[in-house]
Amino acid sequence: MPSNRRYLAVAGLTAIILALAGCSNEVEVNGQYLEAEETAEGDYDGLKNRPDLGWYEMAQGWNSEVRRAFWFTPQGSVLLPYDWFLNLEKAERTCADKPIQNAVTAAQTLFRDNTHLRSLGYIPVTADPYWNPDGLPIGFAKTPTPEGDYFGLTCSACHSNLMDLNGRKVLVEGAPTLADLQSFNEGMADALCSMDSATVKSRNPNREDAIAAADAQFRRFAERVLPVYTAEAADALMKDIRKQTGRIQIRNAHNYSKKYPPYGKGRLDALGAILNEVAAWKTGAKENNYPANAPVSYPFLWGASQSDVVQWNGAVSNVGIGLGPLGRNVGEVVGVYGHVGVTAQGKGADYLANLDSAAQRGAAPPLLDKSEGGQFSGYTSSVMMANLGAIESWISNLRSPKWPEKVLGEIDEAKAEQGRKIYMGEVYPRVKCVGCHGLVTRDDQDKPYKATMIRVPEIGTDPTAANNFILEANPTDGEPWLSGAYQGTKRSIISGKRYGKYMLFRGEALSTVVKGVIFGNLFTDGIKGITRSKSDAKENTFFNTADKFYRYKARPLTGIWATAPYLHNGSVMNLREMLTPEHERAKAFCVGSREFDPVNVGFVSRMTADGACAQDGNNATLLDTSEFASSNKGHSTRRQGVRMTEADKEALIEFLKTL
Repeated sequence: MPSNRRYLAVAGLTAIILALAGCSNEVEVNGQYLEAEETAEGDYDGLKNRPDLGWYEMAQGWNSEVRRAFWFTPQGSVLLPYDWFLNLEKAERTCADKPIQNAVTAAQTLFRDNTHLRSLGYIPVTADPYWNPDGLPIGFAKTPTPEGDYFGLTCSACHSNLMDLNGRKVLVEGAPTLADLQSFNEGMADALCSMDSATVKSRNPNREDAIAAADAQFRRFAERVLPVYTAEAADALMKDIRKQTGRIQIRNAHNYSKKYPPYGKGRLDALGAILNEVAAWKTGAKENNYPANAPVSYPFLWGASQSDVVQWNGAVSNVGIGLGPLGRNVGEVVGVYGHVGVTAQGKGADYLANLDSAAQRGAAPPLLDKSEGGQFSGYTSSVMMANLGAIESWISNLRSPKWPEKVLGEIDEAKAEQGRKIYMGEVYPRVKCVGCHGLVTRDDQDKPYKATMIRVPEIGTDPTAANNFILEANPTDGEPWLSGAYQGTKRSIISGKRYGKYMLFRGEALSTVVKGVIFGNLFTDGIKGITRSKSDAKENTFFNTADKFYRYKARPLTGIWATAPYLHNGSVMNLREMLTPEHERAKAFCVGSREFDPVNVGFVSRMTADGACAQDGNNATLLDTSEFASSNKGHSTRRQGVRMTEADKEALIEFLKTL
């Protein structure tokens, strides 16, 4: 009988969970609930013309509805009030009163102008009455909150790319973006402060023309966003603008320290920004701030749902009954302006209460003001977990793009076969690519795989990204990481040891916040997110050693041809250079061109005689591999094929095109 009771209890709980979760992938978008028809698209070769969108598509397993749903389903990012974003004008000068370089628009141009956003690497798309009524670029979405609708980003902003394949614009779903999020965020702060005449006056009190221009810009903005323009309403709006500007400026200043080079296009230190969010701004301990100075290339998404880990350093498990992939995605939203209201208890509450005003000003305030307690001692948040679950479910069906032979040239079958033998270790005794990069056929892309995690010293690539995650003290002052508002909180919210005065490393805070978000809204949103978050991964690569995160992931190379530049930090421009000794690789190249190079397999880089990026309409940025965290060394021993004959290098590249 006891066993029957246990069975009935489990069955009853399962029934409750399933009833709460529902069976569909209905998502909340633009004030309504929509469901994309998920009929899988049949596989095909070549390109499909989409004149309504202005580009071609490739066979990747998604139909047109799932594609659009992926682009515009909000995740909970709350960067700026939505109507502000629609009506904000682009700044002509920075908040520091410097002219903005590469200006491509006229005065009084809206920040959301397609020409402007295209120059930053984003992909404008036609309006849609349901998914995208305001005609925003891919990955720009409206997030509903108790304080009104907010503008934010979705994962498609960072994992979609429009490539120029021999004159044809082709959208590759899940490919690394070539966008410049740092310039986007800094430009938004400039746009906000440029209409504050008090700020303009403080920079240069003698520039009456600039002060008048700021007042005129604010008046135009206020008349667009206020239901009725009055002096009182305008004063209140300016107070809100200053508060919002300060929030964004503080985050930008902490993440994008002037001590380190800008990321440029196609790179971002998302993990560093997330660690600042959860370990400094959520704790109230501004001493935990450390610049997000380890930009990496955006990983491609196909195969993500099948892998046991996804991040470059394997920081988060992707295994579990949905909790793994949901937790990973919750962390991603927190890093792109998702709001979390941490509820401090015990000594944590005392810590916050005892912060002096200077300390409070030094830490970035929340982007939303409301912070009620969540369920199970968890945290309230803006994160839309049911939507995240639907997105993860769609990604589980995403497939790699096929090399379009009719556009880029036919595969040389004899060469490719020789390349396959090299890849499998059948030609050179020390070269066996498959030893790290598992071979996954197109028919097997829905099957789980276990990633190969390689120790940083062994692969020899730039260590900054892996090292930053496991720092046990802040390199700025050598002090350990403070727990701050987490003191007295259980590390897993409902279980585990409670935080004392310090954290071992900042990744602990990430785990706590992610679980706090999930438990904080478990029965109204979390269960849907968990049950929808499809993961095919069966094993966990996590190691029981101190250096378990001091590694980089080697993943199957399906679709690798469409994912340049290479290495985890995007410091190698094409596949040919990946097979070149590190001292012979380009020391600098330009990132941002969408023009594909089918011979070397990467993007074209055009530089002027003085070493700058040519202004060819792509607004490309220079990646100097001598700069901090941008080293192009590593993956350069005999094992990686750099000493093969040129003919065999050609053969291996030909085989990689077929994956």
